[in-house]
Amino acid sequence: MPTFELLLPLGAFAFYLYDCGALLYDDELLLLHDGRRWRAEAGSGQFLFRRRACLPGLLQPWQAIYRAQWRDSPRPEPAAAALPTAGECVPPLPGLIALRVLCTLMLVLMLPVLPLVSLAYGAGWAMLGVFAAYYALIAAALAYIATRRRRWRVSGRAYVALALDALACAPFAANLVRRVSATQPLAHDGVECARVLCGPDERRALLDALRARLDDRAAAQGGDGAAVARLRARRLQLEEMLA
Repeated sequence: MPTFELLLPLGAFAFYLYDCGALLYDDELLLLHDGRRWRAEAGSGQFLFRRRACLPGLLQPWQAIYRAQWRDSPRPEPAAAALPTAGECVPPLPGLIALRVLCTLMLVLMLPVLPLVSLAYGAGWAMLGVFAAYYALIAAALAYIATRRRRWRVSGRAYVALALDALACAPFAANLVRRVSATQPLAHDGVECARVLCGPDERRALLDALRARLDDRAAAQGGDGAAVARLRARRLQLEEMLA
């Protein structure tokens, strides 16, 4: 039987891994921002509960993640002038860097520090010190979010929910940056936002994923010529927008 000293860090990492996972509907994608650059994630080819499974931002607790929708119908006016600006795509979160630092420190305590302390010293004072430091970081992060809650448009109910999750299951707290960003509503199409925010390499990667998805949808239409034509038109439009 594995010892408690081994099971504890493994269990903490398992909860963190679970919280990092995302399930995307076929018309959803994720926009990820690490503080410097943007990229888009459309999900993998693996399905769970009829949704695409992915692990965005794994071991990157500083990464903000926004969920957006994309349409498979052609836009009536694909001109660049009709696209939203960068500020219109994603609501700004001023002061997020401090929360990024706190969440990164939590991950350092949970992964390198906790396993080493647990295996070297066992369930003693050293481990209690790691727990105390981790919960101090949680308290600081929650207090910081509370001071920014109105500016970040986090409702009272959403704040209570993320605070309860962080306190009840400490590994979830390392993902507070993505939990805060997940509360932000996006009013524009995800592909339009990706065109505005992402660089050429990131746009091409997204284009490859969406082209494959549209081709699969077209193949599933059978003899519906109108639906196939609509999907092909959207495919061409995406190539113009993201290539």
